[in-house]
Amino acid sequence: IFAAMGERDQSVPFESLGFLRSEFARLGKANLATKVYAGCDHAIDDCSGPSDHAEYLRDLTAWIHRHPPIPRRPVAVPER
Repeated sequence: IFAAMGERDQSVPFESLGFLRSEFARLGKANLATKVYAGCDHAIDDCSGPSDHAEYLRDLTAWIHRHPPIPRRPVAVPER
C-alpha cells in the first residue's frame, strides 16, 4: 500500500498518516509505504514551490515497479 499526502492537506487530517503507520506497526504489517509532500495540499498542488505532481508520479511509479501484481488463480464458475 502506497499512501501519499500533502503536508497541508485540508481534506484528510495530516495526523491520519501517523495513525495509519502506528496501526500497521501494531498489527505487525510491513506492507505500507508512505510519502509526505512538504507544503502541498490534498491534490499535491498549491505547494510552497512548484507543483509536486511529477515527483508524486515518479514515487508512485517506482513503488509500482518494486511491487509487481500478485498473479491471481482463476476462479471456477459453476455450470448452470
